[in-house]
Amino acid sequence: MAWPVMAPVCPICRRRASKASASTPGICQAPAAAYFSMHERRPAMTRRPRFIPLALAAAATMAFALAFLLAPLDRAHADENAARNVITEQLESFLARDFERAYGYASQDIKRIYPTLDGFMSMVERGYLPVLRPGNYAFGRADRMADGRIIQEVLIRAPDGSDWTAVYYMELQDDGTWRVDGVNLRKGAAGLT
Repeated sequence: MAWPVMAPVCPICRRRASKASASTPGICQAPAAAYFSMHERRPAMTRRPRFIPLALAAAATMAFALAFLLAPLDRAHADENAARNVITEQLESFLARDFERAYGYASQDIKRIYPTLDGFMSMVERGYLPVLRPGNYAFGRADRMADGRIIQEVLIRAPDGSDWTAVYYMELQDDGTWRVDGVNLRKGAAGLT
């Protein structure tokens, strides 16, 4: 005995197609089909969403734009860290009484003004005693000047317990290193001077 051929089932309304639509399977004659255009009989998962390629393109474009915009910020942050490292090395050199190494962190302009280590140390001992012998120190605000130099505040506790703010002017040298181009020393903590 042969099984009868049945009309296809509509995936939307779950009714069998009428005999009139048996020649065009997948077209529903049910009233619910009025809300839908001619629907196919394939699973919804095989349909490819059209918005995914556009979303991927938009995400890639935004990632490139963000990387392009953040690159100068990363460079500025790296420069500030390099300048802080030089200041730390100079302060640690002063504490270790390695004055020759401390003099090495001075910019070329400072070395022109004080061409000898003795002249440099005489200037430091006369006017920058809290920098020469810091008890404790911590970094404050940093800012970049229009000429490219970095201004870095360093909060210093002197050996006598007094607080000072040393404003370091850092200059990028021709060899790509940061060096101390000047220090402005003020009594008191930053924001209170």
